[in-house]
Amino acid sequence: MTSFTFPQNHHANLTDQAARHFVLTMPDQALAGVGIAAGSLLAADCHLSPVHGCIVVAALDGELLVRRLQRSGQRMRLLSAHPDYPVIEPDYAQDFAIWGVVLDMPEHATFVEHVAIPGANSRQSA
Repeated sequence: MTSFTFPQNHHANLTDQAARHFVLTMPDQALAGVGIAAGSLLAADCHLSPVHGCIVVAALDGELLVRRLQRSGQRMRLLSAHPDYPVIEPDYAQDFAIWGVVLDMPEHATFVEHVAIPGANSRQSA
């Protein structure tokens, strides 16, 4: 189990653009089936809205998780891509938060194709 506490002042002394992105190391093998092995570097955005099918960084009862989000109405599930990691269905009694949406794996240039976040890679013309 990987335990992690996000500092309360994590935005201090950062620009707004820099404060919305963070990099983390994949804590386990839960997404190895889609090419994200334990130890892989992941880039995430904490201001994107998590949508059905995207990969999210979440905290559940103090444990750091990276899983695929499945939404159906008010129901939310965190899915793995490895048989040793069960489906997680957070409930109201648990301390649960989604910290961000995974955008990319810096060492794996084609990962963005697997994430499928609408508009995540679109550029606005100036």
